[in-house]
Amino acid sequence: MPLFKTLPFDPLRDFAPISALGNFDLAMTVNAASPYRTLADLLKEAKASPGKLNVGTISVGSTQNLGAELLRSQTGDSFTIITYRTAPESG
Repeated sequence: MPLFKTLPFDPLRDFAPISALGNFDLAMTVNAASPYRTLADLLKEAKASPGKLNVGTISVGSTQNLGAELLRSQTGDSFTIITYRTAPESG
């Protein structure tokens, strides 16, 4: 639920970016014995078998988790995101 019905400004029109806050590199990895060699291979399988693939990330709301959510929403693929407390637990 939004705090305000309307704002006295348009955030897209009235603001301009002046600096980046940070950059984060993200990697999607699979077991070496996996049949997937490219991201396209993985996304093709996700489309062919919705819900079959799991993607492990750390902490809901983390950069890794939001990156996976963005990938899922942008590609329309159906994979399950499993969240872990730490990166080693996800491997």
